[in-house]
Order: sequence, then C-alpha cells, then structure tokens
Amino acid sequence: MADRIINWPEKPPEARLDYLADLTVWAAQALGDVIDEVALVTIEPDDGALVVDAPTITNGVVTAWISGGTHGTRYAITIEFSTAGGREDRFIALLPVVDLAERVADRVGADQTGG
Repeated sequence: MADRIINWPEKPPEARLDYLADLTVWAAQALGDVIDEVALVTIEPDDGALVVDAPTITNGVVTAWISGGTHGTRYAITIEFSTAGGREDRFIALLPVVDLAERVADRVGADQTGG
C-alpha cells in the first residue's frame, strides 16, 4: 500500500462537517479500476473526542462526515479502501481541530478588551 497524505482544513470541535478525498486520478492510473468500498477508518490520537461517520464513495470521491475533536489537536485519519479489481490502498488525512473562541481568547489580553 502506498500512503497518500491529504491536509484537510481545520474544523471547530462543535461543527459536523463533510471532508472529501478525490481519488479519481489514483483510480485512473490503476488501469481504470474503481474504488468500491471503504474497509477501515482509524483515528490517531484515538482520544474518543473525534467521530468519523462511515465514509461514502461516489464516483471515486470519498466523503467523510466528521464531528467533535479536541481544540489544539491535529488528528491523522487513515481511510483504507479497496477496488473492484482487488487493489487495496489507503490515504491519511491530517485534520487540525481549532476552537475559534479559544484562539481569540489566547490572543486577547485582559487589558485589551476595553473593560
């Protein structure tokens, strides 16, 4: 298996958002093979805070709905998949979780709030 690393944009811990991985170019290079199922999803660190719903595949694009996470944590989400032709591979998506309120609080001092 060859790892593909994808950098997904940051998400707030309270948001439930969809993240995509377009594997159509990969499939085209594999002699027109098509991705037919996601076999396994793992999360590191596995702190129980980040939830990845079962990813779906439509025309070679993997969609993962993700919720939760811990502010300041960068997660590595590994999604293994297989193809109709029997190939198996995976990609790793790096997902930073950032609470915007925490980010603002870290940048604003007590003497800068106007109060």
